This record gives sequence, structure tokens and C-alpha cells, in this order.
Amino acid sequence: MDYISHRTLSKVANALSRNWKKANRKEAEEFVQEKITGLSHSVKEAKKKIADNQNEITILNGTVQERNKIIEKNEKIEKVTDKITIAGWIIECLVVLYWMVSSMSADEGMTVIEYIKQSWFVWIVIGIVVVIMFFIVTVIFPLVLLPALIIATFIGWILGKANEETLKKFTEELDNAQQSITEKTNEITTVQSELNSSEQQLKKIKKDKESIINKLSQLSPQEMEKEFARLV
Repeated sequence: MDYISHRTLSKVANALSRNWKKANRKEAEEFVQEKITGLSHSVKEAKKKIADNQNEITILNGTVQERNKIIEKNEKIEKVTDKITIAGWIIECLVVLYWMVSSMSADEGMTVIEYIKQSWFVWIVIGIVVVIMFFIVTVIFPLVLLPALIIATFIGWILGKANEETLKKFTEELDNAQQSITEKTNEITTVQSELNSSEQQLKKIKKDKESIINKLSQLSPQEMEKEFARLV
């Protein structure tokens, strides 16, 4: 029975009533203090969680930057080696072409330049050779480009090109780091929202502490929780 709020069948002495009020106020004070302690702990934990996530994001950002540098460097090296491969193929074609023209000019007893100047037939040969070389590159690609590929691979190795397995590993690490950053950023947003709510409640309780205690002291312990939620 809540003897403060309800009438009794007989007169209650003032001293006894004061004792009941004193007991209820003590319970209200303890209840409010527990809420303050709990909210203070929640605020502290939320701030720690946010700080930990921010530190992890900083580390992950470092990983992302490092992996991006490696991947971008590898892409630049690949462009260089591709150009070297194409240049090597062109040089091979020119060597073959020069060899053919040189053989024909030797048969005529002329230099290569004289033969090119005096014989229009050589231009037809040049066109045929270009077509043949294109066909060979298309059908027997590894054999024709092997010297150029070897040179390009060697230069790529000197420049620090990563192999396919290493590059795949770095790409996976980059994707995982970016995904973790997104997850932790979302988690920080959620925790920050909870932190703001807890800080607002804590501020209100500390500001209106006496008023809240006075109102709760008029209630039974079972009713305090509901009334406290309404007040705060």
C-alpha cells in the first residue's frame, strides 16, 4: 500500500507519515543516482567505442592509401610494358622487312636505299609483309612476340611490377579495408546518435534532479520507472 497517496482507515501520526516520506525520498534519490551512474557509464563507453573505431579507420585509411599506391604503380608499369611490347613487335616487323628488302636489293646489285628508290615493287612487298606479320601475330602470338615479351617482363621486374598473385592479394586487402571503413563509419553514426540521446538525458536529469526526486518520492518503487521515463 502507498500510504502517502492513499487514505487509511485510521488517523496516521505525523511522525509516522514523515518517516514514510523520508523512506520514499531516499528510494527516489537512490533511483535517480542509479540512472545518473548508468547513463554516465553509457556515455563513457560510447565515447570510447567511437574513439576506437576512429583509430581503426585511421589505420585502415593508411592501408587503403598504401594499397592504392601499389595498384596505381602497377597499372603505370603495365602501360609501359605494353608500349614496350608493341615497340618490340614493330621492331621485329621492320627487321624482317629490312632483311627481305636487303636480300632482293643484293640480288640486283644495289643498296637497300637505291632499291627502294628505283623499285616500286618493294612497296607492294611492304604491304604484303605487313599483312603477313599481322596474321602471324594473330595466329601465333606467343612465338612472334616472345622476344618483346621477355624484354617487357624484364623491364617490368626492374620497375617493381607486382606479380598476379600479389596484385590479387593487394586488391582483396584494399576491398576489405574499404568495406571495414564503411561498416565502422556506419557504426560510429549509430553510436553517436545513442551518445547524443544519453548526454541529453543526463543533462536534463542533473538540471532537474531535485524536481524529479520530489515527484518520484510521491510514488511507489514500482511506479518510479514509468514516471521517470515520462519526465526524462
